[in-house]
Amino acid sequence: KSDDEHKLAGNYHPEDEDILRVPIALAVVKLLQQLPSEILEKNLSGLFLKMCDLLKTRTESIREITRDTLVKMMESLGPKYFRCLLTEMNGVMRRGYQVHVMTFSINAILLKLACKMGPGDLDSCAIDLTQICMNELFSDVAEEKEVVKITKKLKEAKSVKSYSIFKILSEFISEKYLLEIMKPLKAELSRQRSHKNLKKISECLKNIALGLSKNQSIEDKRLFVFIHAVINESIPGLNKKRHEEIKKAVKYERPDIFLIPKDPGRSGPPAKINKRTSEHVFIEFGFTTFQFYLKRESFDKNSKEILEMLDPFVALLSDCLSSNHIKVITLALQCLKPLYKYSLPSFKVVTKQIVNSLFLIVNKYAAVGMAQGENFDMIVICFKVLTALVKDTTYHAFTAEQLKSLLSYVEQDIYDYLRSATAFNLLKAILSKKLHVPELKGIMCKVAEMSITSEQEHVRSQSRQACLQYMLDYPLGKELEKSISFFVAQLEYQLEHGRVSALEMINSMLNSFPENVLKKYSALYLVPLSARLVNDVPGCRKMAAQCIKTLLTKVEHDGRSSLFSLSLKRLGAQLCGIFAEIEGEQFENHLHEILPVITELIITTKSVEVKGQADERSTDHFLYQVLNSLTKMLISCPVFKKKEFTDNLNVLFGELQGLILYPHVWVRFATSQLFDLLLSSYAIEDVVKAINKKKKNNSLYLNGRQKLRDLSADFTTQLQSPTQGKTGGEIVEVTLDWMIRKLCREAKKEVADNPTFYQRRKCVFMFMAAFAHVMDKETLMPLLNAMLIPLCREITDGSKTANEDLKKCAQEALDLIKTVVGVEDFSSSYAAVQTFLLRKKVKRKQEKATEAVTNPQRYAQKRIKKQLSKKESKEAKNHATERMPWALFLRENCKASLSLKGGSMKSVWFGDVFMVKRITGSFECQLSCSVFAQKSSDLGECSVILHEIHLPGNIAARQSPIVCLTT
Repeated sequence: KSDDEHKLAGNYHPEDEDILRVPIALAVVKLLQQLPSEILEKNLSGLFLKMCDLLKTRTESIREITRDTLVKMMESLGPKYFRCLLTEMNGVMRRGYQVHVMTFSINAILLKLACKMGPGDLDSCAIDLTQICMNELFSDVAEEKEVVKITKKLKEAKSVKSYSIFKILSEFISEKYLLEIMKPLKAELSRQRSHKNLKKISECLKNIALGLSKNQSIEDKRLFVFIHAVINESIPGLNKKRHEEIKKAVKYERPDIFLIPKDPGRSGPPAKINKRTSEHVFIEFGFTTFQFYLKRESFDKNSKEILEMLDPFVALLSDCLSSNHIKVITLALQCLKPLYKYSLPSFKVVTKQIVNSLFLIVNKYAAVGMAQGENFDMIVICFKVLTALVKDTTYHAFTAEQLKSLLSYVEQDIYDYLRSATAFNLLKAILSKKLHVPELKGIMCKVAEMSITSEQEHVRSQSRQACLQYMLDYPLGKELEKSISFFVAQLEYQLEHGRVSALEMINSMLNSFPENVLKKYSALYLVPLSARLVNDVPGCRKMAAQCIKTLLTKVEHDGRSSLFSLSLKRLGAQLCGIFAEIEGEQFENHLHEILPVITELIITTKSVEVKGQADERSTDHFLYQVLNSLTKMLISCPVFKKKEFTDNLNVLFGELQGLILYPHVWVRFATSQLFDLLLSSYAIEDVVKAINKKKKNNSLYLNGRQKLRDLSADFTTQLQSPTQGKTGGEIVEVTLDWMIRKLCREAKKEVADNPTFYQRRKCVFMFMAAFAHVMDKETLMPLLNAMLIPLCREITDGSKTANEDLKKCAQEALDLIKTVVGVEDFSSSYAAVQTFLLRKKVKRKQEKATEAVTNPQRYAQKRIKKQLSKKESKEAKNHATERMPWALFLRENCKASLSLKGGSMKSVWFGDVFMVKRITGSFECQLSCSVFAQKSSDLGECSVILHEIHLPGNIAARQSPIVCLTT
């Protein structure tokens, strides 16, 4: 409270009025902007001073409103008046917590003004802003940020805003003020020895580099000169040892002349301190700035002047590759890689030195277990530079030993999922240059195996690309057939992803190989691919059919003829249909051979005795494939009116008429399609003429009234067939909604039937994630609630049977769905589903509680069933455990009558111990008193079964002798 506030004024605080008066400052600024500039400049300092006084208050809400108002004021005034505000703030807010508030507020204002600033707008503030940042980072203010009691009470003290200020300052500063930012950091670097402060300086320099990469006021040439000077000034002291001054030897002093013994101090040689110990930080800054600039690519790549400025950096970067600092080497390599895009003369001179340095780095740090942390980043970029050297340079040739070394690292890294991408890029670069060493063949064999066996899709894809490049670019000779045979053999691989990869590789080969190679090895491809049309999952069958189409398209007509003669002997009807699709009318030459064969197949299939459901299904599918292929042939080659095919067609359609009422709907449909082709090929007048002719001939199948009557009757019967109704009732319209609900029911069924197993639910969740990945928001929204129900149920499951892997899978699916539909729609649907599940759970509890009153008999049956289930599980558990020995003890004045199964009786009195040593069988005891049973490690094994308990008459119920029975 204020000093002049009366004690009877209650809880009145002046701050309550201040918080209402703060926004008036914005209105005052807008009013002053309408007046002459002299009046604005005269009154602005006082207004800023008042706002700074309000920022000094300890009430957080007032500081927040004042800061927001101040940001809006500066947004209205523009960057021109930022210097005035900074002067007032720097003069007023200098003590304690006020410094934290000032730095926080300056950063908020600069972030808002950044979009309005131009080059040089912060030149007048550069020194003051740098001093404020240095004060926050390296003075007592920095120590206050580590005090929990201060950061807990003061929001502005929790974070460091100097890094952001440095970034904005370097983005809009002019070249002549650039050194004003660097000098304090350079001086601080020479004084600091702690790792914590060195990290702060590194972070400052990194943000300055990021800002400089966006600075539009500094010319490219001037920036290159600045970067080169920063790096070059520090390099001489980086690796060369400095000559220390030779000190004169100290005269020997006897140790017994001192009264106090010398402090033992630390063991070992004293730590060396050198001014240049930390100067690698500035080298990192120079390289970071250079790297950001190269990434921006804002300069003219064809400018001779720019290339001349870039050329001196090559030797500089080459020298830094022998540094003792991992970070410096990494940054030098990151700068070196993009420079290979430009034809710089220095590369021809120093490339050999660079290559030698790279191999030294790889040999030193690429060993097993070494590539971790900073070493890992360095090794990855090192291999990227080697890849660029192999791929883009023509003026340097790698030696055989160097290639062997590279291939050995490639062989090692392709099995490391973190470095496999880099290894494959290097391998493909070697293959593109057609470099050859004996070790390459063995590595390519391993890569071919990885293309099938690897569980990661990107590894299989990279392996296939490398293998294809190897087969196309290298003269393999007879080895090519071995490579083709290898991938063809993998069509029998036990895992689906391996077969899919083999099919993709074969498809790539068919699209890439020249025609003469395909013609030579066409039979090698065709037969195994054809087998996949039947003996595989639908996805693989589809890919195999596509491969066969590609093969037939690539091969000429003569080649297809030879392949067809092979297919007639060894392949199924489906393959002949593909031939008909590819060849079109040219396939007519084969119809003389194929039509009798198809007719014979239909006759044979109809006469085969079917045994069992599996045989019936196989026969149905075979007939459908034959008819489907026949349809393709007759569509491609409409030969119904050609006399040379009349006899074959008449016999064929005579057999087909018997399939119109075939039990399987697919066969009936295919037969109807064939008759549709037949009927549509003749005009009605031609059929009428053929029927009315007195002299019948076999030129037309539909040449008799009886045939037409039979066909009409058969098709009418087909429409009224009970099989049609049954089959039609079983044909479900498969929609997305039906499919999702069906999957949800499968997941729910698994929870109900066997909650300990989760494979089915995991597959459902993985399908939902994949489904969400390929669908858009409009498709997912109608299905969202149905998809979320099993996922929410699994996420919220707190039972003992809950599986963490399954929960993780469900959470990943939810995250993917959220990404597609958006946070807002997802949150509302998720809340609705949770509410639905909660209400359902509460309703079940209520029904269960109500059932005890409304239907006590059913409730009792459920209870009994539950208890029996518990009892059975307990007995099973006890039976599974090892039988324990027993000792039976009696109370005072009690007697027990004990007997073994099939054995004699024995009486046991109080104090006696009856021991049973029997491994098998069971021990029966009829008791006339209570028994106390306990474990005894000295006794044999048996099991005790209590059939009856008879209490003596002189023992009252309250004096029950039963003590306990334990196992």
